[in-house]
Amino acid sequence: MTTEEKVETKEKIVAVASELFSRFGYDGTSIRDIASKSGVNVASINYHFGSKGNLYWATVGDKHNWLDEGIKEISERTDDISEVIVQAYAYLMEDPAAIRTAMKMMLTDGVPEPEGEYAALMSENMGPPGSEHIMRVLKITVPDTVSDEAIDWAMKSLFGSLIHWATMSASCKLEHMKKRMPEFEGDGIKQILCHHTAAIVEYLKTNPDVDLTAKASGSK
Repeated sequence: MTTEEKVETKEKIVAVASELFSRFGYDGTSIRDIASKSGVNVASINYHFGSKGNLYWATVGDKHNWLDEGIKEISERTDDISEVIVQAYAYLMEDPAAIRTAMKMMLTDGVPEPEGEYAALMSENMGPPGSEHIMRVLKITVPDTVSDEAIDWAMKSLFGSLIHWATMSASCKLEHMKKRMPEFEGDGIKQILCHHTAAIVEYLKTNPDVDLTAKASGSK
């Protein structure tokens, strides 16, 4: 088997595993199930990944890289932070099934910790995908007086909003909500993301040092 064939086989296994893990959960999916649907033998999966647990983390890493690359390409086309977030939403909506898969997998219980190279890989990729690209554009957008901590907070806030609305849009439940909330129709969600992004930017301008250690209002 050539190197190219090995890469293609590995990618096929990851794609199939991602689908099965999202549908049946970690415990409900066996290596034999993945091998059968991938058209490979069990030994091939063990050769490439070592264990079912590592294969699971490989699928998580694959989704992370997919979104990271997408946001990177978007940020290279525009320095408008609102455009970056809106286009990232549009990018996610090109494959709503991938969003559902990623969220289901992230909520899966009973998965062992990654081992070997996958432990190092997940340690490096623990932050939100696309975070460094969003932060770069934010730094261009806001005054130099805004602290790195505030930029980091803004990135996480924007990413959280992006994932929230993408997940909502990928859910069939949103279709029912549109009947009561017409603002979700058409470009409504993109407008929400634009307004939220503008609000975050304005907040940074007047609060250049966001104190994340401050006690939240109402907390004990």
